[in-house]
Amino acid sequence: MVDKLENIQKNNSIENIFSLKNLEFNKIISMLDSHAHSSLGKKLVKQLHPERIPWQIIHHQNETTEAREFIDREERLPSFGNLIDVRDLITVAIKGSTLTVPKLWDIAGTIRSIRLTKEALSNSIGTYSLLGEYALHLTAFSNLEENLFFSLEDEETIADKATSELKKLRHNLREKNYQIQERSKKLARKYSSNNLLTDSTFTIRNNRYVLPFSSGAMGREKVIIQSSSESGLTFYGEPLELVELNNELQRAYQLVRNEEEKILQMLTSQVGIAGDRIIPCIEICGYLDFIFAKGYLSRQLNAVRPVYCPDDINLNDVRHPL
Repeated sequence: MVDKLENIQKNNSIENIFSLKNLEFNKIISMLDSHAHSSLGKKLVKQLHPERIPWQIIHHQNETTEAREFIDREERLPSFGNLIDVRDLITVAIKGSTLTVPKLWDIAGTIRSIRLTKEALSNSIGTYSLLGEYALHLTAFSNLEENLFFSLEDEETIADKATSELKKLRHNLREKNYQIQERSKKLARKYSSNNLLTDSTFTIRNNRYVLPFSSGAMGREKVIIQSSSESGLTFYGEPLELVELNNELQRAYQLVRNEEEKILQMLTSQVGIAGDRIIPCIEICGYLDFIFAKGYLSRQLNAVRPVYCPDDINLNDVRHPL
């Protein structure tokens, strides 16, 4: 972790810097960092520094106290492990560019994290004034979340069920694949019996099904050469019987790709429409992660809230948390 003392020196006296070193402030920050789960929460941990303004001190202490009490009393606790800082991705969606499946998947997970955080803190409204206030400003984007997880199989794949058209096109694609594979197997057996192949199995070159013809077969069979081996002893050729099947397969692939692009554009548009409301919720959840990290550290250290006093104080029977 970057030495926080260097960041604090600009606004603190030499005496305070000396005190922070003696108090092993960096080690405390490292302990706090271990309790933050999101990049936003961890960023706030790294920016943490001693406060000088009384009302800010009291406000932040109140936040930590509420988080600690919530952790100690409530059964359902917010979790920020799936909260990802996707603000830049959402900005891209707002501007109209199309997002990829992995990026939409991250947004879906983050939107779910926002909803679960709001639900976990629902009991805080009226009991924990500060946490309740943050919870009130969170929005559950349930329809968008449902659409994203319905349409995406995982972080790499659009689900067949995303649209009825995609389901139909992918079924047709699988049929075309099966047909050309069966035809390729028959041709492989035919040419192998005549010792024209270097291997009795079909393969794919340039997205087309081909057979591995020996160099001696080139003048004997009508094939379209797609590529050759480095040794020059094998030529990956497309028999004329496979040409139209390969063409049909490529058309089927293109239709699937076109439909997938439409789905990505539709989902991205939905994200963009809600984007201006999602971004503040992400920031609130990041701040809540930071607050709860302080609450968890408080419990770990069995810490007691200090009472703010504007006058000089004597510290009796206090101990360093480390």
